Amino acid sequence: MIRTICLILTTVAVMLPVMATAQTTDNPKQVRVFADPEFIESGLFKYLAPRFTLKAQVRLILGDQSDAQVVIAVATGRPIAQRGDVIWAVQLIDGEHPGAERFVDWLQGEVAQNTILAFAPDTGDRFVIPEVQDTIEQVVNFTGDAALGLQVAQAQCSRCHVVDDNRMGAIGSTPSFFALRTLVDWPQRMSGFYLLNPHPAFTVVQDVTDPFDPNRPPPIVPIQVTLDQIDALLAYMQGLQPADLGAPIKHQ
Repeated sequence: MIRTICLILTTVAVMLPVMATAQTTDNPKQVRVFADPEFIESGLFKYLAPRFTLKAQVRLILGDQSDAQVVIAVATGRPIAQRGDVIWAVQLIDGEHPGAERFVDWLQGEVAQNTILAFAPDTGDRFVIPEVQDTIEQVVNFTGDAALGLQVAQAQCSRCHVVDDNRMGAIGSTPSFFALRTLVDWPQRMSGFYLLNPHPAFTVVQDVTDPFDPNRPPPIVPIQVTLDQIDALLAYMQGLQPADLGAPIKHQ
């Protein structure tokens, strides 16, 4: 089974990969990145970063996952490079950040693809450009337990989101699952929801996320899920009818 590793981008601040940390800023000329060790150790990120910076005058900073604005994780996204049976993909989270958006566009462009193909790692196979169809099939075919997904949504998500026909208890300003289902990238958002604000402050994914800092306890009762339960959530959401946002609101 091909693993897809997703480069998730949000608002960012950055230096080149040799720069390990940086202060949090909302600088359009900086993009912050957290990268899985496997991606970093390959040397590809270090090879790409200065070339993007030279072209765009936007610097990339590697940071910790706890405060990163760009994350590499096992998820779906836009494929950019493949090595063996691993597909590396990029996902844009903050479309309002010009530097992040430009980085994503550049990674998918011809110049970056030629750069990826030209990269010669010290060890292991060279990278190739993956076929998009492989990732598309993974995005649209969720095989989790949809019935379990509904149970998880009702137990863990309904305190904020409308997850079914029962609208009681949800927060009105929070998008419903039906509204989220209208988004083109809803699978990416849902598969990595625990990385997207405000979820990291109160979400625990078994064997994935770090324990909460005892000095910074979660502000609400934590959401606790497993990867199997996230798969079930995806299967449940796949079966939902997207909200008709042009019609009178039924699911807020």
